[in-house]
Amino acid sequence: MEEDLKKRFSVIFFSIFSCHKNGEHVMPRSSGKEPDMIPAEKKKRFVKVFLWSIAFLFPLVLLTFLRMQCTASQGGEPGTDSFYHAAMALQGSGSYTAKKFSFLVFSLWHETFADKELLYHILLQGLFFLQKMMTGDSFPFTFPAMVFAAFALFSFLVLLKGLQISPVTAFLSGILFSFGAFAFTYRFLMLRPHVFSLAFLLICCTLFRIRDLRKKCAGFFLLAFLYAWSYSNPHFLLVPVLFYAFFARKEYTNKSILFPASLLAGLLAGYILHPQFPNTFAVWKVQSLDAVLNPLFYGRTLTPKLAPMEMMPGNFAWFRNAIPFYLLCYISLYLFIRLREKGIREKRDIFTPSEKTILRLALLFTAGTFFILRFIEYALPFTVAAFAVLTEHSEREKTGFFAWKIPEKRVFLLFFAFSAVFMLINITLMQKSNFKNKIPRGPAEYLVKNTPANSLVVNLDWGDFPAMFYANRHNVFLWGMDPAFSYAVSPEKGRKLENCVLNSIRRPAMDTAIRHLTGADFAFVLSRREKFIRYLKAQGWKVVYESEEGCIFTLKKQIRKDQKWILKDL
Repeated sequence: MEEDLKKRFSVIFFSIFSCHKNGEHVMPRSSGKEPDMIPAEKKKRFVKVFLWSIAFLFPLVLLTFLRMQCTASQGGEPGTDSFYHAAMALQGSGSYTAKKFSFLVFSLWHETFADKELLYHILLQGLFFLQKMMTGDSFPFTFPAMVFAAFALFSFLVLLKGLQISPVTAFLSGILFSFGAFAFTYRFLMLRPHVFSLAFLLICCTLFRIRDLRKKCAGFFLLAFLYAWSYSNPHFLLVPVLFYAFFARKEYTNKSILFPASLLAGLLAGYILHPQFPNTFAVWKVQSLDAVLNPLFYGRTLTPKLAPMEMMPGNFAWFRNAIPFYLLCYISLYLFIRLREKGIREKRDIFTPSEKTILRLALLFTAGTFFILRFIEYALPFTVAAFAVLTEHSEREKTGFFAWKIPEKRVFLLFFAFSAVFMLINITLMQKSNFKNKIPRGPAEYLVKNTPANSLVVNLDWGDFPAMFYANRHNVFLWGMDPAFSYAVSPEKGRKLENCVLNSIRRPAMDTAIRHLTGADFAFVLSRREKFIRYLKAQGWKVVYESEEGCIFTLKKQIRKDQKWILKDL
C-alpha cells in the first residue's frame, strides 16, 4: 500500500513540475500551453557567456583582494607616481587649463605646462568623488586603480573575442594576463596612466577586425584623439597600426596607408585642440624625443645621471621572477614554429593580418624587456594574446601539443595547471612586494607651519616629489616626475645639482652648495631612502624634523673658507 502511494505521488509530482516532449524534460509555462524544448544552442550560448564572464570576474576579484590585502598589511601604495596623478585629479578643473605649473621651480613645467594625461585625470576626479562618497577618504587608491585595471582586462577579453578565441582559452588567457608575470601584476595594480594606455592599445588592435575602410579609419582617428589626451607618449599607438598596415596591404592595396595616416591625424588634432596647446608639443618633445635622442647624440652633456629605474634593464632578481613569463614565451614560440612549418609545407598562410600584428607586437615587446623594465607592461598582454591565437590554431590544425597522442582536454588541463602555478608564484611574490609608499603627513605639516606660502623646499631626490605634492601644496619644490624636464631648462644647472647629490659622498658642505644654487632654506628626503638619510646625518647635515615618514634638513647659509672651492668646482 505504501509503495503504491509513493508511486502515485511521484507521478503527480513530476506531472506538475515537469512535462515531456520528445523524451526531454522541460518546465511548464504559466499560460497552460505545452512548453517548448530548451534548444541546445541556448545551452551552449549560456555556457559561453558564463565562461566569458568568469574570465573577466575571476582574475579581477582576485586582483582586487590581493591589492586590498597588500595595502592593508603595509599601509601604502605600490607606486610613488600615483600620488601625483591623485593630486592632479583632486585639484579639479582649475589645473586642466593652466599653462604653468608653479609647484616645480626647476622644470620646463614651471613656465610651459601641459597635462599629458588630462583625460585620465578627469576620469580619476570622478572616481575619487565616488570613493569619497563610499569611504569618506581618497586614500588608499584601490577603487580607482581597480576600475582602470578592469577596463584594461575587459579590453583584453574584447580583443580575444574579436580574434575568435574560444571561451575556455579566453578564461585561461585571463588568468595568464593577470598573473603571468610578477612585474606586470605589480605595475598593473598601480594608479598610473600606463594601465589606461594598455587598454587603448588593445582597443586599437580590436579595430583591426572592422571590414569597412571608412569606419576603420574613423575609429583610428577617434581613438588617437582620445589617446592624445590620455598618455604622455601618444605616438606609441602608431606601432600596432604600422604593423597592421603592412600585413593588410594585400587586402587594402595602397589604401592601407590610410590607417596610420588617420591615426596620426587624430593625434595631431588631439594636441591642437588640447586646452593647453601649444605647450602640448613642447612637453611631448622633451619627454619623447629629447629623453631618447640626447643620450645617443650628446652623451652625458644633456642627459641626467639620475635616470628613472623603470627605464633601466632588470637585475638578476627581476629576471628570476620573470621566469614564468619567459616560459610562456617559449611555449608560444614552439606552437608558432610548428604552425609555421605546416603552413610552409601546405603553401598557405595560416594567420590573418590581425593575428600577424599580435604576434609581431609580442615579439617586439618581449625583446624590449631585456633592455627596459617597463616593456613588461605591454609584453605580457600581447604575449598572452599571441598564446591564445596560437593555441586556437594549433588545436584546429592538430599541431604542436595537439599533435601528441593526448586528448585535447588533457592538453588544456595541462595549460590550466601551468597557469595555476604561475598565479600562486605571483601571489606569493606580491605578498613580499613594496606597498610602503605612504602620505608624508608629518613632514608636510611641519613645512606648512614653519615656512612661508609658496616658498621653495628642495627635494633631494626628484622621485620624492609626487608624495609630498599630494600632502603639501603650501610649498613649491625643485624638480620632479622626470629630470629631463629640468635639463630642458638648463643642462648646466642640472649637472651641478646632480653633482651635489651624487658626489656628496666625496665632498663636504653640499648642503651649503645646494642652498647656493637654489636659495632654499630646507631640504627633505622621504623615509624610503633610509640609507641616504643616515649618510647625510653622518656628514653633519642639521636635522630639524624626523619621523618614520621622512627627514627635513636645514641648509647652512655659510661655508668655511677652505671649502669655497666646492662652489667653483660644481
